[in-house]
Amino acid sequence: MSSRPLPKIPTGPPKRPLPPIPLNSYTQMLRDRPLDLFRNYSVSPPDGALGDEIVDHLGATRRQKILPVGSRTKIATDGMFSRFFKPEHPITTDFMHAPVNKKIAWIKLQPHEAFHGALTFQAIIPSSADKIPTGHIPVWFLPWESHHLIEMAIPMKQNEDDDDPEDPKLFFTAAINGCSVFVRGDPRSPTVAHAGISQVSTPYGNDPSTFWRHLLEANLAANDIHNGKTWEVNNTDYINQTGVSGGAKTANSDAYLRWLKTLPSGMITVSHVVPWGCVFGVRYGRLWTFYLQENATVFTYKLVSKYENLSVTEKQKVIGTFSREVTKEVSVMRTVKLESTVNRPIVLRDFFPGAGGKANFISRWQGF
Repeated sequence: MSSRPLPKIPTGPPKRPLPPIPLNSYTQMLRDRPLDLFRNYSVSPPDGALGDEIVDHLGATRRQKILPVGSRTKIATDGMFSRFFKPEHPITTDFMHAPVNKKIAWIKLQPHEAFHGALTFQAIIPSSADKIPTGHIPVWFLPWESHHLIEMAIPMKQNEDDDDPEDPKLFFTAAINGCSVFVRGDPRSPTVAHAGISQVSTPYGNDPSTFWRHLLEANLAANDIHNGKTWEVNNTDYINQTGVSGGAKTANSDAYLRWLKTLPSGMITVSHVVPWGCVFGVRYGRLWTFYLQENATVFTYKLVSKYENLSVTEKQKVIGTFSREVTKEVSVMRTVKLESTVNRPIVLRDFFPGAGGKANFISRWQGF
């Protein structure tokens, strides 16, 4: 009779699953107290979304950029739709409309590497639940694409769980740098559109906001949508109130600069500020509110004196007739200009639904 070994009896307490990785302080504040975060930190979203991690042929881990949209259609700008546009500005390039089909991205706020004092994130759209990165939270994310009107319809809330990963309570659109963002419809299920262009001006030159508005109106008419008001954020609201290309200033950034110059700065001098913006949304209960965060990059400098070692070559006479070159190190004091920047939120206001954009939720400005 053959004998079989007895099964091993496990010893010690049963293994428990590891606890989830906690959120960092910025992401935790965004999830729990979003307006507090935007009152204190400038936020610069990315241009677009990223997919799963991959390992390239060099062995490096990275994420590929993706554009999670459905079918793209050309927006009609001629024929019967030419009435929506300025007749003196012929439109010679194609503009496309595309709805987002993968709407939820996972994000983790972290300090921006280039914008000192600001926060940013990667908008990661995983292919499956097991690809969701740890320490991230879900948001509705509307990307950007040049020459496109990218659009998202946020569905109505389906349950009472504010932490439902398939029904986030936060919204971001991609970075805006002259772009327009339009919001329309029921506050329970609004539709958001992001219109922008890369490198070149719109057909209306220094009036991009009017062009994007006309493009949206033409697209709505083509899709037989004729009712309801649209709220919008344009370049004149957050970066270019002058209406002239390159004129980066607004009434709020000018007022902020004047205030900064009243602060006791010591050796530091504020030279100028450059405004920029961020559009986000928060759902309260079942209703969405959309906000514009106006930000400013503050440029400062200070003059400091420092010694620098220089190599100096001079000729010396040898025995009164011949000469030779002698190089020696000398220490020279020079005044140098040390430049730096910091990013600060200056105005936070809601623009949808129907607030008029007058309220400022930042109680006081921050210094540099």
